Amino acid sequence: MARKYLDYKDYVITIFNDCDKCMVVFLTDNGHTKAIDYDSNFFYVEELIDTYYEMAVESFRGWRNKDLDLEDLKEIKGLLRKYIAHLKRQCEIDMSYICKEAKEVLYL
Repeated sequence: MARKYLDYKDYVITIFNDCDKCMVVFLTDNGHTKAIDYDSNFFYVEELIDTYYEMAVESFRGWRNKDLDLEDLKEIKGLLRKYIAHLKRQCEIDMSYICKEAKEVLYL
């Protein structure tokens, strides 16, 4: 029954979608969470990409809040591209609306 809520999963982030509550919940491998309400008038689909990037950074920083090196950023880039491909199968995305930091990682 729990799988009905599972939207996406990789080795860093698990994403749950509850259609009844119009919420997407991001959970990192080290316990950070963030919920996005997509029923809000302020929601835009590119926010999911920004949140994925933010949560991936949280995961890679770990419990000690380490500085990320170029190898970390390249690994995040690969994960982010896979997540974007997942979203593109479901909806249209305007890459001009994603946050500056995520764009910088995507164009490393």
